[in-house]
Amino acid sequence: ESYWRLSPRVSAGFQASAGWLDGRKGHLSPLGKRYYGGGVGSVRGYENATLGALDASGANMGADRKLTGTAEALWHAFDIGPTPIILSLFADYGRYGRGERSVVDEISARSVGVGISVPMPFGIARFHFADPRRDDLRTQRFQFEARASWR
Repeated sequence: ESYWRLSPRVSAGFQASAGWLDGRKGHLSPLGKRYYGGGVGSVRGYENATLGALDASGANMGADRKLTGTAEALWHAFDIGPTPIILSLFADYGRYGRGERSVVDEISARSVGVGISVPMPFGIARFHFADPRRDDLRTQRFQFEARASWR
């Protein structure tokens, strides 16, 4: 994850993440340890934990491999106290694959959208409005995130 300041009020951020999970000596990887994509912190615009290998019923089995990336432009729009209101444009991508005994072994998804971060008494509230590029998956165009800060 890296951020660059382009001007006093504009910055750009990039994030990439990759993971690979394998059971030892032929054992299956535990469901709780697998990768589940979708939602804030992954690919915005898709329901939380819905991206991954699917079984015959369409349920997400989780993935053994993941590759995600985000590019974001941030504009420090308004100053309210020590923390500004930040507007952003983003593009997210995620590829999740290969679950044991899965019907759909790999899913890739991407989205673009806008966001706003607003300072609150408890920390930061972030609102995301995404345009998912695949309508055949479980989408969620509006997502909300609250981050508490303890001092």
